[in-house]
Amino acid sequence: MRTALLLLMLLTNASAWAAIGCRKTSEECVAPNETRLVNGMSVFRECWEYQDTYECLAPDVTEDAYCDELRARGCSQVGSQCITESDSGCMTYEQTYECPSDQPPAEQAVLDCGGQLFCLEGNCFDTGYQANGNMGRVGALLSVLEAVSDELSVDTMEVFRGEDRRCGISITDAIGAQNCCRISGWAEGTFSCSFDEELLADMRQAGRCHYVGTYCSHETFFGICTVNTQTHCCFGSKLSRIIAEQGHPQLGKGWGNARSPDCSGFTMDEVASLDFEAMDLSEFYADVLASMPTINPGEMQDRMTDRMNQLLP
Repeated sequence: MRTALLLLMLLTNASAWAAIGCRKTSEECVAPNETRLVNGMSVFRECWEYQDTYECLAPDVTEDAYCDELRARGCSQVGSQCITESDSGCMTYEQTYECPSDQPPAEQAVLDCGGQLFCLEGNCFDTGYQANGNMGRVGALLSVLEAVSDELSVDTMEVFRGEDRRCGISITDAIGAQNCCRISGWAEGTFSCSFDEELLADMRQAGRCHYVGTYCSHETFFGICTVNTQTHCCFGSKLSRIIAEQGHPQLGKGWGNARSPDCSGFTMDEVASLDFEAMDLSEFYADVLASMPTINPGEMQDRMTDRMNQLLP
């Protein structure tokens, strides 16, 4: 971000100031209606001298303190994009960081029934089978079927439909620097963030939102951006967001742009054409495995014995 300065100067060459990123904002006559001698002749002019006011970009470039916080957490910058431009160059850059997960690596649950014996009235049977390491994916696919049923909109006959959610980042000290798009500690600042921005932060923290882009939502008369707005498509669950992100490229659908996002869902025909086997649902595996009950082999053996005794005459 660059800070805007107002300079009052008597200039004879306006193009020189334009070349260093200045914009003329006003002009005032400071020597009006005078008669002066020029080469021995009396000359009258309505204005002999003008005072011009210019708005210029300061050479200093300031950075959101949140960037320091991200670097302190071990995050690495992976991208940089200009999101606000002027005639003199880029006004605002959007920096993208990749951060390590706060969660420990998820353990892959394996249902191992090898070497299991079931005995009834002196007769024992080997009920073991090879360990299955696909519990997470199977559980995720079952959750997909449940999500299709739960999220079907009767009005639009769509599933996995997102909601347009936005947050603002003020980028000039004139209105109070305020970042309402940060996930942690975002509410700190001169002005409080709105309820919708607070809700968006919670949704992003839960992994329910897809980032669409950033645009300048407010600028001065002279074209200097003062507020940037981030746009997200947020979904009913983390799984819905994952399916939407994985399904969009399969169907050739885009997300629109930051000003006009496309958060539409999938029709039932589109859902039928999706290749769920090709989707990477590993991000959701940890949630599935965490929700599965722990199986006690001894308790299961007792239940099986009780059930067999009930079935036998």
